[in-house]
Amino acid sequence: MRKGIAVGVLLLAVCPAWAASYTVFTVTNANDAGESSLRHAIVDANWDLGTDYINFDEAMDGAKIHPVTPLPAITDPVILDGDIDNNNEPDVSINCSLLTDGCGLTVQADGCVIEGLAVTFAPRYGVYLLRVSDCIIRNCHLGVNLAGRNLAANGEADLMVKGGHANIIGEPGKRNVIAGKTGAAWRGDGVRVFISGGNVVQSNYFGLNRAGTAALGSAGTGVSIAGRSIHIAPDRSENNVVRNNVFAGLDTGVELAAYADRNRVEGNYFGLAADGDSELAIRVAGSGSTRMRAPTLWRHHRREAQHLRGRELHRSLHRGLCKPR
Repeated sequence: MRKGIAVGVLLLAVCPAWAASYTVFTVTNANDAGESSLRHAIVDANWDLGTDYINFDEAMDGAKIHPVTPLPAITDPVILDGDIDNNNEPDVSINCSLLTDGCGLTVQADGCVIEGLAVTFAPRYGVYLLRVSDCIIRNCHLGVNLAGRNLAANGEADLMVKGGHANIIGEPGKRNVIAGKTGAAWRGDGVRVFISGGNVVQSNYFGLNRAGTAALGSAGTGVSIAGRSIHIAPDRSENNVVRNNVFAGLDTGVELAAYADRNRVEGNYFGLAADGDSELAIRVAGSGSTRMRAPTLWRHHRREAQHLRGRELHRSLHRGLCKPR
């Protein structure tokens, strides 16, 4: 454990400038437990009230952490930053292949930031946001290996948002690479949003490698939204927004299931590589992209803003290529 006040000048050299205002815990080894392990850092940050910062020593670049039991849930605000060289890509992997149950990371505190991590092979969810608000997940590989080239499927979903509000999954220039392929016998989801509102899923790649040039061979759904939100703040919209993502090589791009009312899907590519031109098919009934069981709002800012196998999405819907489930 390293406290910010204990390492003074050193922290200014290895952390972003804003981190000096937080208590800092540095992970220096890939051990499952013990001093300076990730598990130990999470426990320490949970006990230290207020927002903390967990980073990784430079020697941890490329490290794989193999938890033997699920990591502790994050119960106090924390910035968990595995992007050691600050290039908007993950540098540390949490490989959950030794677990028999549980999730890679469970977040139960508002205002957390998870970035720069590859979370793979979790029996349930890679990352689980449970009844939290204002969290950010960015620069992560979920169900995709650290290099961003191969599937490393999580059990049920790569990321689960349950009972949450105003969380942000991906940011412009800080995309997540999400498999949308799970290790379960049934079709899994990349991002599953359940009884949650006001969340934004944006600027991510689903079913693609990090370069956005080739499909990973996923066989699931990119984003699945179901249920009405149980946590709507008076001054916030209840709409979940799915925008500016790339969906390719999947069975389904976006699925709006039971009671998923008043969501917005806009500016995405479906069935195309990140260049917006090369076709990487989505395979629902041979050509489908989106399943709908509730009202939604589809917006198209320009002719090529929203694609389904090279066709405008609203035209594809009208022509019956995208059928309600």
